[in-house]
Amino acid sequence: MARINLCIVFAAIAAAFNPLKAFAGEPTSEIREISYRIGGGMSRYDQAYIQLTREKDNKLTLTLMGDCPNEKISFEVADTVMTRCKQLISEHKLWKSKGYYKSPIRVLDAPTKSFSVRYTNFDDSFSASGDIPSSLNKGINAIVAYLNSLRGDRKAIGHFDRKWKDDDILRSKAEWSNGEFKFIPGEEGISELYRYLSKTMGVEYNRNNWNFCLAEGVGIRALIITNDLLSYSDVFVDTKSANRTSTGGTVPPGRWPKGSRSLLTRNELSKMSEQDIIMMENEILARNGVSFRDSTTQNYFNAQPWYQPAEYSIGRDMSDIEEQNMQTISYYISWYRKNKKK
Repeated sequence: MARINLCIVFAAIAAAFNPLKAFAGEPTSEIREISYRIGGGMSRYDQAYIQLTREKDNKLTLTLMGDCPNEKISFEVADTVMTRCKQLISEHKLWKSKGYYKSPIRVLDAPTKSFSVRYTNFDDSFSASGDIPSSLNKGINAIVAYLNSLRGDRKAIGHFDRKWKDDDILRSKAEWSNGEFKFIPGEEGISELYRYLSKTMGVEYNRNNWNFCLAEGVGIRALIITNDLLSYSDVFVDTKSANRTSTGGTVPPGRWPKGSRSLLTRNELSKMSEQDIIMMENEILARNGVSFRDSTTQNYFNAQPWYQPAEYSIGRDMSDIEEQNMQTISYYISWYRKNKKK
């Protein structure tokens, strides 16, 4: 499934701010929102996102993303936070921004960086994106560092860290399970698992085709195996991890809450119909506010009391577990359809 580059969308929205703002004086109306994004390019996880918003009830909400892949947290902050941001904007004269700054050189698939401030008086609003000059970057970085410092020890529900490890991670007494099948590592470690999977799939073993990463957090320790050439992805959970399938919090709405609550395995998906798997995938998207092109699917979710489509239909940011499950489902459906034709 193609990933939407939210940074490109954000840059387009930011570019709509009045570029003539640089010729006016310092804004005097109240700030309603401060937004910052960086990411995109060749790196899948090279993304960060910050948004400080004055809500309709006058509460101040700070949203942070980027501590780990696709993690997002939101929490209320005091008015002193906005006061400090105003000081930094004034001190660094960020309101002199001229909008989009074109790079003097062409860079293929470069990461995108955007910063914008929206005021009660829209004409006061300004933005900076593209090849932002160092004079502005200094102030932007000061605001970003300050807002990130307010995170403290907060972590989003579903948070886990992806850390690449060598084969030694499997040379222990831990048992890894992807549902019914349990893998007990021997002397060869992960290569042993790769050979087993190749054999069960009826393909020739080639170590170069396989990759893995270790996901740790919220009581889970999981080994994520992928083989892009075979459209293969699976999750092996350490059976000795505590609360290995629970991420805490309330149970997500819908028929298949597990899609947003715990890591899915191929064994679990193999027990479901293709139609149910696709509906599970759509539920994950719907919980994140995505709108659907298919009218039947859209009408189904419109009838669900918990469904709230997001503005611009670009969706909200998924949790780590949802992101991983979307990948596992996509790989499984691709593999299933290939083998169904044989």
